[in-house]
Amino acid sequence: MDNNSDILEALSDYCCLQSIECEVASDGLQGLSKIQEKEYDLILLDIEMPNYSGFDMLNQLKKQGVSNKIIVIITATGLNINDFNDYYEVGVKEVLPKPIPISQIDKVIAKYR
Repeated sequence: MDNNSDILEALSDYCCLQSIECEVASDGLQGLSKIQEKEYDLILLDIEMPNYSGFDMLNQLKKQGVSNKIIVIITATGLNINDFNDYYEVGVKEVLPKPIPISQIDKVIAKYR
């Protein structure tokens, strides 16, 4: 999930080329709805989204008792994994700074697939 349509399109295209099923969401509410409706192998979550941030999503998932997802945070802000201590049980595994090279995406997909 990301609010930048170019990033969403690039990730979606890349996943398609790698024969990886991929769904995208351009805002937090849309992303939250998708997470609640379907089980995903991996969730790439941008923290800074309009109207409903990644933190809002994580708080809602925590409030609903959701656990054991595999969530990798993608952010342009200076956050690190320690900023997500309250969300480990939801499933936050790591934080990746933007911009993310394709090689890093490959590593994340291989690691959690």
